Amino acid sequence: MGVFVYADESGHSGKKIFNEGPQAYLQGSIISLGDADPILSEVVAHHCQNLGVPRLHSNEHPEHIVAKICDDLLNALEKLLGNFSYALYTNHT
Repeated sequence: MGVFVYADESGHSGKKIFNEGPQAYLQGSIISLGDADPILSEVVAHHCQNLGVPRLHSNEHPEHIVAKICDDLLNALEKLLGNFSYALYTNHT
């Protein structure tokens, strides 16, 4: 068993991340003892099939769909010893 780190970002601003106006950028990571890919891949494949898409991109789906996907991913991660962390950048005043 080893330590695995998965990192990804999410932002709805695209290439305009540093432009004026309200935007948010989220960087998240999962650190687990053991490979989380088999567990998480099942959840991702299930949601891709239900949504009829080849990949999941949060900016392509309503917030309630993204929340359900996240909830299912976090529930699946309970099978592993791990840690989830995130950092949020926003230029909202």
